Amino acid sequence: MLQLDTLYKLAHDGDGNSAANLFNMQSHDVHIWLLNHDQTTEKENELYSLLSYDEQSRIQLFRFDYLRKRYLHRRATLRLLLAMYTNQKPADIIFQTNEHSKPFLPNEIIHFNVSHSEHMALIAFSHFNIGVDIEAIVEIDDAHRVVKYHFSEYEQKFWFSLGKGDNVTAFYKIWTSKEALVKLVGDGLQFPLKTFDTIINGNTREIHFHTPQAHPHFLYDVPTVPNFLASLVTIVPSNIVLKNIE
Repeated sequence: MLQLDTLYKLAHDGDGNSAANLFNMQSHDVHIWLLNHDQTTEKENELYSLLSYDEQSRIQLFRFDYLRKRYLHRRATLRLLLAMYTNQKPADIIFQTNEHSKPFLPNEIIHFNVSHSEHMALIAFSHFNIGVDIEAIVEIDDAHRVVKYHFSEYEQKFWFSLGKGDNVTAFYKIWTSKEALVKLVGDGLQFPLKTFDTIINGNTREIHFHTPQAHPHFLYDVPTVPNFLASLVTIVPSNIVLKNIE
């Protein structure tokens, strides 16, 4: 477990040696950092100074203070973690976007993906392309409509066969799986949500495409805090390493 203020000191002061093991990522590892971005910190001003002009401008677009704070913590934490993985200064990191507006680093020296819901965020890192999604588990009044509109035929049959309670969990397992895949690709049009199945069979999770793909995709549950569900999709078999920022 790592505190945000400690992470700031490590990344800003360049003292990465004292926490080197935290950021030692093997070839098939996916490091997933779980962040409560409602936490308090003594370094709000310092975190703000790490952001780019565009990021600072975007903060002002949020109507409520708590949303501005969450965005600040999320973006600053991403920069701090990337600094530790890439040996750069947090404020010097430059993001680019591909043709689908998915952010990446020049030369793709490390891959990353970010997801957030309510007060929780996931920030994932690897040496290969990944997608991650986290969702707070809440009752959805129009879940039936969402299922019929977005789920594949297989998923619809599976979901409608479940009783109340089980179908809430299943809904979010399927939904986060689909979102994670879309975020990996960076283009929802390439994989319309109905054109692939997410298979839930006990602890087994799989993605089955309705048309042949250039390479396989691997689907994983991501353990998280109570009342949240998260999924990870990768392009190689992966070892998930969970980490926390408090």
